[in-house]
Amino acid sequence: MPAWPQELHLTVNRRNQPPVKMVFSDDRITLGRSTSCSVPIPDPFLSREHAEIRRAGDQWVLSDKGSVNGTFHNGSRVLDPVPLKPGDRVTLGDAEVHIEKDGAPKQESAITINDQPSVSSVSLPMIELPADPRKGPAELERLDILNRLALEFLEDRPMNELFDFIVSRVLDHLAPSRAALGILNETREAFSDVRVRCQDESDTSVLAISQTLLREVVDKRRVVSYTDVSASERLAQARSIIGQDIRSALCAPLIVEDQVMGVLYIDYVITQRSITEADIKLMAKIAGIAARKLETTHLREKALEKQKLDEELKTAFLIQSRLLPTEPPKPEGFRFEGFYRPCRTVSGDYYDFVERPDGRVYFIIADVSGKGLTAALVMAGVAAAFNTLTNYDPLPSQILSDLNRTLTRKTDPSMFVTGFCGLIDPKKGEIVFANGGHNPPYVCAVDGTVRRLESRTGLALGVFADFVYADETLQLDPGSMLYLYTDGITEAANSSEQLFTDERLQASLEKSAGPDPRAVGLATLAAVDEFVKEATQADDMTIVCVQRL
Repeated sequence: MPAWPQELHLTVNRRNQPPVKMVFSDDRITLGRSTSCSVPIPDPFLSREHAEIRRAGDQWVLSDKGSVNGTFHNGSRVLDPVPLKPGDRVTLGDAEVHIEKDGAPKQESAITINDQPSVSSVSLPMIELPADPRKGPAELERLDILNRLALEFLEDRPMNELFDFIVSRVLDHLAPSRAALGILNETREAFSDVRVRCQDESDTSVLAISQTLLREVVDKRRVVSYTDVSASERLAQARSIIGQDIRSALCAPLIVEDQVMGVLYIDYVITQRSITEADIKLMAKIAGIAARKLETTHLREKALEKQKLDEELKTAFLIQSRLLPTEPPKPEGFRFEGFYRPCRTVSGDYYDFVERPDGRVYFIIADVSGKGLTAALVMAGVAAAFNTLTNYDPLPSQILSDLNRTLTRKTDPSMFVTGFCGLIDPKKGEIVFANGGHNPPYVCAVDGTVRRLESRTGLALGVFADFVYADETLQLDPGSMLYLYTDGITEAANSSEQLFTDERLQASLEKSAGPDPRAVGLATLAAVDEFVKEATQADDMTIVCVQRL
């Protein structure tokens, strides 16, 4: 990255306020609601010292100072220090700070919205702008421009390039002083993405659109021609019109599927030319072509992104599937079964069996908070750690303790894992186990009775690094079964938002308990399906059955 000058130039934009240009030579620049900040922003949703920009060698680096509502760099939340470059946008609350170079505002992001009035000379609804049946020179020229634009828009371009292309083509064909394209954000009161181009590259004037005008264009879906309302006063005071930046302008909505997604804007210094009704009709047609092209490009890129994500998810699913046991171990006197049903392509649920050389078998069932890719990544880490730890013949409590310390250090504080880990000695029929915040399992006796295993339940893994887990012992009688599950079973909901609950699970187990653990697990899933019917599965479901023969 090239070295910057010693000074850092910023433009601070806030809604309904004129832009503020600031220049700093200090090595540290603070931004926040405190008046002691280098850039004070009186916004109650900001922290007193919300963010900072520091000089780091020949770069400037942006950092968030632990704010609640976050600092955003070009639309992405700042988690780690981010190097800045000219043209970057830093958003804090309702303020947007543009990073300039050499004091010149970056044209691509220089639209502000204010409450300054403007005189609307012509305002026409988009639907009332038919083609002129007379084929005079002006109409022929308009048709020629539209034909050339339509041909130029046939080529597919990435969305970021398309913005610049549309604005540059409008600048070429209509020859305004400035042309701009702005996409509205979710509130429809500000722009999330903007491109501005000027005929005169030395033009550093800030493009400001009044709130009243924007509402007329966006809410009423009208193409508006207007003139700077302060023109008369400034003309009276000006010895020369040159340099007075007195403009007439055109603004048209970009409409897609009956929704206004943004605006297309052009303006002229008044001495250049006046805006005619033909100009308004032409602007409306260009806005229509531009909106359709933006939408088709957006849909194409969205489809490609989804296709790429689907391919990545398929790969992740294959990798995750290999982390689960392909076949349970078969020690003498015991039978194991596992059932795994993710609610998405990848899952945060996990179960596994590891048989040691002396015939003992470790087993685990775990549930990562959350769903999807983030939970699946944590699940993969738990799987790798479990398979490594069991090589050293630890007690289940030691395994949970090691997993807990690792998760506490390496994962986000909002992430945690519940887990139940056990070690079976087939010769004794004895299970040593430890519970890390997981649902207590059931013990299904050979006579068909079902009881919940009463035991100490430790904290979930990843909460407190030094938590001490305890081992307990269960003597499993011949024919009895230990039944473990994740809360996706009991919290499965039907269309009335009723949950399957522990009571229904126990009733299902009492009905299906028998000598075949696979039949028991399948019966549970069938009971859940019958209960939820057509409702969408909202959480991962996993079952582990351990039966002594």
